[in-house]
Amino acid sequence: MISTAWMVLAMAWTIAAEPPVAQKILFIGNSYTTSNDLPTLVEVFYQAVKLPKPEVEMFAMGGASLGDHWSEGIAQQRMTLVKWNYIIMQQGPSSLASSQKEMMTDMETVKPALKKSGATPAMLMVWPDTTRRQYFPQVRQAYARAAKAVDGLFIPAGVAWQDLLKKDPELVLYSQDGLHPTPEGTYVAALVIVAKLTGKDPATFPAKVTWGVYKVNLTTKQHQHIVEAATAALKDTGK
Repeated sequence: MISTAWMVLAMAWTIAAEPPVAQKILFIGNSYTTSNDLPTLVEVFYQAVKLPKPEVEMFAMGGASLGDHWSEGIAQQRMTLVKWNYIIMQQGPSSLASSQKEMMTDMETVKPALKKSGATPAMLMVWPDTTRRQYFPQVRQAYARAAKAVDGLFIPAGVAWQDLLKKDPELVLYSQDGLHPTPEGTYVAALVIVAKLTGKDPATFPAKVTWGVYKVNLTTKQHQHIVEAATAALKDTGK
């Protein structure tokens, strides 16, 4: 007869042996998300840290605010048609008081749909353009407040960017238009996203990665700086 202790151990082993289930992630945003195909890099990073490739879907319109998405309607409907694990949202920097007020109104509008979806909402903090780099704190404030409004996660990609711009000025994060990210800038954002959602140590992410037509090949120094910036940024929960 099998003892109770052995049965408990056997059950524990069975549970521990079950493979992790692939997550489902919905991105809603604009060209900050479409630039360099951020969602695909998120997929690649999940696999790089030994997790199942997530099922990713994206709704993005160039220059769109979240309010524009809610008015258009399709993304909001999609929230409740699939059982998402995370719904990641972003718009422009939203550093102005008027923009922050509008953003909060838009979060209240979508709150019922988010609640119905059962997913964890997440606000992806972006960054201001190069002419307004002094507004990083206001961008952080906008996204932290929006995350709190929907009981969601604050993803501090912009916080990591701010640190890196000081720590490693030779690492080019902004593209030539002074707003959108280079592949390296997208790398930083994707790393912060995946580390936030999975709890994986930023140091475990590869320094060399290719996704689609894009690639990043960081030096040891650059990779270390990104790891340090991401690790520090992830301590910021937005509260």
